[in-house]
Amino acid sequence: MKILSFFCCFVILGIFVNLPCQGQIQLFHRPYAFTLTPRTGLMYGTLYEIAYQNSETDRYLSELQWEQKPLVYQGFDFLFGPRSPQQDWGFFIGSSLKAAVPMQTGSVEDRDWIAADGTALSHFSAHDNKTLGAFFFNLNSGFSFPLWKVLVVQLPLSFDYQFIKMVAMDGYTQYGPNGSVPPPGGSYQPWNPAFPKKAFNGSGISYSQHWFILSPGLVLAANLGRFTLSASFKISPLVAAIAIDDHMVREILFTDLLVGGLYLEPAAGLSFNFNRRFRIGADFSYRRIKGTRGNEIVEYYGSNGDDESDGVALDCGGAGMELFEGSIFLNIRI
Repeated sequence: MKILSFFCCFVILGIFVNLPCQGQIQLFHRPYAFTLTPRTGLMYGTLYEIAYQNSETDRYLSELQWEQKPLVYQGFDFLFGPRSPQQDWGFFIGSSLKAAVPMQTGSVEDRDWIAADGTALSHFSAHDNKTLGAFFFNLNSGFSFPLWKVLVVQLPLSFDYQFIKMVAMDGYTQYGPNGSVPPPGGSYQPWNPAFPKKAFNGSGISYSQHWFILSPGLVLAANLGRFTLSASFKISPLVAAIAIDDHMVREILFTDLLVGGLYLEPAAGLSFNFNRRFRIGADFSYRRIKGTRGNEIVEYYGSNGDDESDGVALDCGGAGMELFEGSIFLNIRI
């Protein structure tokens, strides 16, 4: 079976290599083509790390806001679809890859609500946020249909994998008399902006999010002479995530296994066609994920693990994302 599989791959590759320079393929008795799109862009927004007080409430125990302001990336899109989508219906399949440049992307703010009444803010800290790596992968497939020779409608089904890893560095804590353990008297006091700021040096927390999203979508593209105007929308409750928080100073590892919530992503773009093979343009999108929730696994390690025990907080973990994105691209039809 392995030999047969390799043979089939070489046969398919050989067919592609020997295609005419236009990249035209006959499928369903219609011409098809490959399109390659290098792009450069940036994202601007915030990632959210959430711990709930218990499984019965939406009240926060802790929230960390990890800024991406901005996050710069390079990427490529690949598409196999109808050569003239404004003339014939057809099947398409595409993918995109984006990799971010490691850089400082703003700050991270850490808040806790563990005062006596359970509603008042008790702890606050702020640090520099360095994004160590980010990777975005999309695979989509569906059918496109022309309308009135000007408008093209696409109905894709998309799978997205998104990964971002960050580290909180330097900055300050503003705990006042609360500290990291309850003060004398047994309860934390409500936070006060007059609390003194205590400098913090080095790396304190590393945090990463792995997102897995399956979503249907709708794409509309209008061909207006040499210009193409596009708009799209994706929405889905089919969201899962793995979020990992390593409190390096406290030597505690939190792993959240999250599901559900709501993902949505509207987008729009404008491009100019130089000729049948080259097109340049820009696009913009807004991506939001909220309501994702699940179990939080707590693991103590190092010297602190001697006096603490690992455990699982049921339905107490959460995560979210809110990002604006813009990019410029060159579309090349092979």
